[in-house]
Amino acid sequence: MSVGVTGNPQRGEVVLTLQGRHHRLRPTFAFVARAEAALGPLPDLAERLVAGQGWRIGEVVTLLALALEEGPEALSEPEIEDRLLRAGAARLLPVAAQLLIQALAGEEQEGGGSAEAAPGKPEDMTGASTGAA
Repeated sequence: MSVGVTGNPQRGEVVLTLQGRHHRLRPTFAFVARAEAALGPLPDLAERLVAGQGWRIGEVVTLLALALEEGPEALSEPEIEDRLLRAGAARLLPVAAQLLIQALAGEEQEGGGSAEAAPGKPEDMTGASTGAA
């Protein structure tokens, strides 16, 4: 990442600079779905990072490649692989981690609140009984 180049945090954007070009990565619903299909549950990936177990470089590259394939600045697969390889793992990991955090955090709703279950409503979406009669 470059100093002075930032994404829009209200949109969950993260900026990745590859070969002098700034790419604004945003965790869309489609990105999250494709990332989970490729890497498994994203909370598990985040938990491994927080626990100090780290990520494999393939996971970092996959996460960033999926994000780079979206949006108006979309790159082809060969361009993505080439640019990520040239950037180096040490520069990619912090951006991938921030992108994952943004994907899991979601956006704030209007009025400054965050997305939460309504008061008095069960949060269990599995269909299990909540004990209410």
